[in-house]
Amino acid sequence: CLSKRQNMSLEEESLSRNISHRLDLPDHRAIAEIRLILALATLVAVVFMPSFTGLPTHVSYWVIAAYVVSALALYWVEFNRPALVRQRLIYWLDAGWLLAIIGLTRDSDSPLFLLLLFPILVAAAQSGFVQGMAVSLGTALAYVALSILLADNYPRPELILEAGILVVLGFMVSRWAGAENQLKRKLFVLNRQGR
Repeated sequence: CLSKRQNMSLEEESLSRNISHRLDLPDHRAIAEIRLILALATLVAVVFMPSFTGLPTHVSYWVIAAYVVSALALYWVEFNRPALVRQRLIYWLDAGWLLAIIGLTRDSDSPLFLLLLFPILVAAAQSGFVQGMAVSLGTALAYVALSILLADNYPRPELILEAGILVVLGFMVSRWAGAENQLKRKLFVLNRQGR
């Protein structure tokens, strides 16, 4: 009975505290590197393929350059002062930057909405199902609202499909990442008990 009570207290303790740094859930440095690569790839796409992205060049250069600077700053902070970074706010910041970039889109065929999958994936990997779904729903709703506000006459029919893609992929990734996080927490508890 004592062993079972001790087992439950260890599991409750591990689930109640934020132990992601011990579990090595997502490598925050790798996410910072991917963020920087994504920002640079977006800048390169706008520079070399402006008609493909549908962005007006002068404004988009400055907004994407600001996103690159933001990604560089987060990269530097993650390597030098990781305690300063609040991971639960960073993916919302990414979503805001990417929505601003998408907001500059005037072409209905632009594939830039796929950039919104990055904050959804990061939120799901770092915080599990609930945060992954929150970011998925938040970005999908913001994308729909932004597209409706920027529409000249009427919203595009593909808008519902694009928002659906964000929600469905967000659900799938959040579900898998949440299960993985829960499994790693249980393994952490078992490992700790074995010592």
